[in-house]
Order: sequence, then C-alpha cells, then structure tokens
Amino acid sequence: MLTMPALREPALRRKSLWKFSGLDRRPAAADGAVREGRNLTAAALPCLAARAPREQIAAYDHPTDLIAARGKLAVIDGTNFLYDGVVRGQVSAGAHQMAVMGAKIVVFPEKAFYDIDSQVFGSLEATASGAATFTDCTIELPGASVFRPGDGVTISGCADGDKNRTVVLRAVEGDVLTVAEGCFAPGAESAVTLTRAVPALDWVIEKDNRLWGTHDNCICCSVLGDPMNWNVFEGLAFDGWETAVGTDGPFTGAACLGSHLIFFKEDCVHKIYGAKPSNFQVQVSRLPGVLAGCPHGVLNVGERLYWWSRDGLIGYGGASAERLSEPLGEGSYTGAALGAMGHVLYVSLVHDGLPETLTYDLEQGAWMPEDDERFTAFAALDRLYGLTADGLVALSGGDEDFTWTVELGPFDMEDRESGLLNRLSILAEYDAPGELTAELSFDDSPYRRAAVRTVRRAGRVTVPLRLRRCGRFCIRLTLGRDATLRNVALLGRKGSGTPWQT
Repeated sequence: MLTMPALREPALRRKSLWKFSGLDRRPAAADGAVREGRNLTAAALPCLAARAPREQIAAYDHPTDLIAARGKLAVIDGTNFLYDGVVRGQVSAGAHQMAVMGAKIVVFPEKAFYDIDSQVFGSLEATASGAATFTDCTIELPGASVFRPGDGVTISGCADGDKNRTVVLRAVEGDVLTVAEGCFAPGAESAVTLTRAVPALDWVIEKDNRLWGTHDNCICCSVLGDPMNWNVFEGLAFDGWETAVGTDGPFTGAACLGSHLIFFKEDCVHKIYGAKPSNFQVQVSRLPGVLAGCPHGVLNVGERLYWWSRDGLIGYGGASAERLSEPLGEGSYTGAALGAMGHVLYVSLVHDGLPETLTYDLEQGAWMPEDDERFTAFAALDRLYGLTADGLVALSGGDEDFTWTVELGPFDMEDRESGLLNRLSILAEYDAPGELTAELSFDDSPYRRAAVRTVRRAGRVTVPLRLRRCGRFCIRLTLGRDATLRNVALLGRKGSGTPWQT
C-alpha cells in the first residue's frame, strides 16, 4: 500500500507590539509608534493610556496672558488685570508681557505694576510739570513729591538748554528735589517737565533682581532691585545698562539659562554674560531662534531651554542645540505656547491651520497627542494651568469623562517575522467598566468598525480580529479613560516557497 506523506499546516507565528514608542508621523516609523491619536499620555509607556482629566477653573471673556506669582495666578482678561481671581487694575486690550520681580508683577506695554504686598496697582513711570525754581543743586516744582531718592529723572522744557538733562535725585523733601552740587545755573523756568521714564519693552524678564528687556534693536536692564528706574548711569555696580545690537530683525523672545540671559531673534540668539554693568557682554550665536508669533514659545525646564523655532522644538543646554520634533513629520506649525510640569513639556500650537496640543516626555523622549484644545499660555503652581479662549483650565486633577483613541500602522500584510498575517489580538486592561471599539483600514480605505466590546467589570480583556486580504492595513482603537492598552499581537502563518502576493 502506497503511503503518502502527511501535509503539515504552517506553524502559527506571533509578533507582539508590547512596547509602544510614542507619536511618530514620519513614513518610516517603527511598528510600535503612534501614528495619530487623541487624549494620550506618555506616562504609561511602553503601554498606552489616557491623559489626566482636566478641570475648568474659571471662565473669562477675552483672556490673553497668564503668569504665576507668590503661589497665585495673574490673568489679563480683556482690559482687566486679575490676581488671585480679583480685578486689581485696568490695562489696554491685546497681548501683554508680564514678569515677576520680588513682590511686583510688571505689565508691558502699559509700564504698570501690581504690588502683591500692598495690593497697589500703578505706573512704573512718574511725571511732574509746571513752573520750577532752580538752584545749583535743587529743583522746586509743584507735584515733585511723586519722585523718590535714587530716581533717574529727565528734565525737559527749560528755556536754558543746559538744564534739559537726566539727573539722579539725592533727596526728596516735599516739592524740593536735591541733585549733585553744581548741576544747574540758578534761575526760574515757566514750563518744566520732569519724568522718570521706563523703556517701552517688547520682551521683559527678571534675572538677578533686575528687569531685563528689549526695545527697538536694544537690550537693557533696570537698576538693581528697582524696576522703576532704568536711566541711572553713574558707573556703579547697581546702575542700569543698555546696548544696541547689530543683528537684523525684531526680537522674538527672552529667557534665562544658568548664569546668563538669552534674547532671541528668528535666526540667532544673543547671550548676555556678566555680573554688573561694567562687565556685561553680548555674544551672538547663529542658532535657530524663537519663531515669530510665539510670545510664550520659550521655557526653562531643569536648567535647559526649550523653544519653538522655524525648525520645530529645540532643546538647548548651553553647548549645542538639539532638534526634538522630527517625529512630528512635515507640516506648518505656528503660534506655539510651552508649559511644563515635572518632566512633561506641553506644546500647544496650530498645525496646518488647526489647533493641537501635544506633550513631550523629557525623560523618555516621546511625543504624545492630547487634543485640539488651544492653550495660549501656561503657568505652573501645584498643577499646570493653561489659558484658553474661554478661561483657565487645570491640566490635571479634574473628573471629566472621555475616551482616548490611537492609530497604529500601517502594517504590511506579508510580515517578515509572522509571515502572511490573518488575525489580530488586542489586549487591554480596564480599571472600571467601559467599552473598546476597534476599526480597521485596508489599503488606505476609510476606517470601518471591526469590533465593539463592552467591558462590564475591571480586569483584562482580549479582542480577536480577523484580517482580509490586502497589501497593508491600519488599526484604530478607542478605549475608555480608565483603560490601558497592553498589547497588540499580529498573528500569521509562514510557509515555504513563494510568498503570497496581493
């Protein structure tokens, strides 16, 4: 009797995606990369999970700016300046620059301040005008009591041109101001104006108990410990300072890094070194600077700077600049605002005309998509807070209910490791009842629902799926807020001979 050899079924092979690697929109991304998604976090990597639930803190009409000071938040809403939720003063409508120096929050272009201790909102500048009487070292002028000893005051309107100058006040007694001896020729003037002026700063930042900023093509700083005085130049260590730079174009941002300051233009950065006006130095480096139109597009995290440039996100520790946004692929990104909490960097911007908020885990080097909420500014206290067009949002600690979505692939139907793929197995873990929806796309066709699994109690759930013949396919999964995606297994059989072709 003739015995025929038994035919053996090709062994079932399995390739598991158990180590996911974050968002990667490039064509040649690894199999475990997230192609697109919504409401994701990198905190659970190598698994995938939902971001923290947010909390709506306050509603505003036209919020534009946000900063943290003394454990509270300052917000500009239209023309209202609010601190700790209370209106403290009035400003002009539009975008502003704010900085904190001691107990004062300064606001530009208003040249205003809010003193947290005294709860006073006022102007950094002071002016008095009228008829004045001069001696060789004094000026008597009605209303001159608004000035303080140490103020750098500019005199104008005198018929005697030698009196029109900037002087430093040695004493103020009522309406009598005392300056250095021999400054003036004695006499009277009928229309004199005295001004303690502050530059109209485009960018402002605090460093080493001085305010620093830019105006026109100049970089300047205030007197040590006094944000109201800038025009004091007596050759002393606590004087103000100003210098013009030779680079072209407007400044686009400012930040501190270690012992020095950095002022940005789009195609270069200006580093300020030194401890006092006599040894302040400016060094220009041809690094990609902050993209114009990103007023909150630079941030210091752990003595390392991050900013959004024409080339995307840049990380800089003082030596070389590193581009960190390659996984985001091609596209137009504008209007970036940066915030951070711990080792997670938040980036909210406009991608190809649509708003998008992403996170970048600094420890794992992984991007994740959150959603299409547009945050224009961030501030960190006990939590990270973001400013939207409608109000103030805490990016954690809320109780909102939502689902999260992830897209994986495309995967080739003929896999080197698993052979000809014909099945999928999805493993997820739920901390509470929920639902899992799986959709498949074959050869770039629209997604179609392949399975819906209702999870009635906490625990692990496995969802098997069958594949149809195609060249390549993609997977889109939608899970509940309390779910974690543990594994996606690609199953196939690898036989001998010529592989099957579509």
